[in-house]
Amino acid sequence: MQTSLMHESRWTTAEMAQAIRRIGRFEKPTAPNLEREIGVRDVTAREDDVLVTFRWKRYPWLLAIGFGPESEYDEYPDTVDAWASDALTYLAELTGTGIVVGAARKIREGGVIELLERQAWDRRFYLSIVPPDGEAWGALKFFERDGFDTTRVQELRASGDLISWNRVYVNNSTGSPYVGHAAVVRVSDTRAEIDFCETVPGLPVTVGLNLCEVLAHEAAWTGITEVVTDIDRPELDLLGFKPEGERRVLTTDFLAVDHAEIARLIASSDDWVPPPPRRLSPGTIRVAG
Repeated sequence: MQTSLMHESRWTTAEMAQAIRRIGRFEKPTAPNLEREIGVRDVTAREDDVLVTFRWKRYPWLLAIGFGPESEYDEYPDTVDAWASDALTYLAELTGTGIVVGAARKIREGGVIELLERQAWDRRFYLSIVPPDGEAWGALKFFERDGFDTTRVQELRASGDLISWNRVYVNNSTGSPYVGHAAVVRVSDTRAEIDFCETVPGLPVTVGLNLCEVLAHEAAWTGITEVVTDIDRPELDLLGFKPEGERRVLTTDFLAVDHAEIARLIASSDDWVPPPPRRLSPGTIRVAG
């Protein structure tokens, strides 16, 4: 993602914006095609870059990303249309690789939320997302073998209210062992609840933090504007959860996330020693995720 000029552009930002409008696939603002994850809604030429505003799944707020004149794929694109094509491809790549969760945010005119630079993430762990109809439900035995009780999450799935079940495991060559899981359910058209978040003892607090953060985002992508929980984890304050009686509530614009403190927590636990990978029987193939 680029937000400033790195070299003199052959095109003005107005020409760059026109090119994206010319080749971009736009959706009608009043009738978004919800089958597509990204729907470009507007393009604005700024002094140093072009701001592309887009709709993401069913997320209640419009999002935007700024693109400078450099292409991520071609050092010197032949035409401004080639640059625009690369910019739109890069937009799809950014959203597909987690920028919607991991970026800092800034509110712009009209309530549009601009995604800024990608922030710190605890890469010692890998998080897998399991939707209610996901294929990973057939591999519950691997998760249970690592000591987790799946009774509750199976009940939530059977209820029809489950939005997502997320699991986390140590990021190593075997994808083992699993060290935590959490689930979020829909409780109304606009509100969801993080039902539980369980991690093994001794882990950095960033594991539970990341689990709940991704769950909240996934709920938001289905149209949820508030996520509540009664989970007593002080680190959830860093995501923007606020007291509401005996519970906590999070507004899913995610403008209150304390990225600096999250980065500090990751750095402060750099002496954590991961558990050894689970040994697999000869001939066994472990498919993580």
